[in-house]
Amino acid sequence: MSFLAAALFAIASRLLWANLVALVESMRPGAALDLVTVTGLHAATTLALVLLVARLYARELPLRTLLALRSTGSLVLFTSCLAGATAEVPVAYAERFWAARFPLTESEQAEVSRMISMETTPSKIIVFVCIAVLWPVMFELFFRGALFGRLRLSRDATTSTLSVAAFYALSLGTPRALPSALFLGLATTALRSRSGSTVTALGFHVAFMSAAVIREVRGPSDEALGPRHVAIAASLLVVVLGALFFGLRTDRRVLEARAADDVG
Repeated sequence: MSFLAAALFAIASRLLWANLVALVESMRPGAALDLVTVTGLHAATTLALVLLVARLYARELPLRTLLALRSTGSLVLFTSCLAGATAEVPVAYAERFWAARFPLTESEQAEVSRMISMETTPSKIIVFVCIAVLWPVMFELFFRGALFGRLRLSRDATTSTLSVAAFYALSLGTPRALPSALFLGLATTALRSRSGSTVTALGFHVAFMSAAVIREVRGPSDEALGPRHVAIAASLLVVVLGALFFGLRTDRRVLEARAADDVG
């Protein structure tokens, strides 16, 4: 796969989903603010593009191999999840200042509040499943699974990592979330590269978004985050990263998975 092809797939993932949402909205007004509908359309878009990548670039490979759903060490997976959860607070704190440059209008704020309303227990479950589980799964299978694996076959790990991270961040299409998108893109793609498995990147992403949703429900809110919260989370993150790097360097299954990236 060329860089151009990978970039076109990334752009298509955004445009196809946005147009599907607009089409459904035209047939059923209000659908664009229904989180379940929007998530379902995103899943359909992702599945279609993953299958297209498989058809064009990996016709002989099993889908599990294409998506690099390889086993990894328990220490690596566990610390990947912990790293994602502890990284969320520092990233949210930094993004708060960046997002102030792009304030939402009152109507936009009302739309966001309506889409991710968590006033009842069922609505909290829906938001958690969609935002903290399904969206990360779709992003990881497409970007870190299908795209990264095809680019990695003919390019070095660093070039592939930076490219896929950039494609992911830019495909989200909103400047407000650029810091977290860049961080998530770099962190998850680097994990995918270093571990040879999409599973570790998925664990990090799900844990990161889970921490964000849980904090939205239980607090502290973005506005209440202070240097003390950031210092505690950053200190924990340093310890967790040390354990993660140790696992990535020593785990036998990780070394085997990384070797598999060079052959398929």
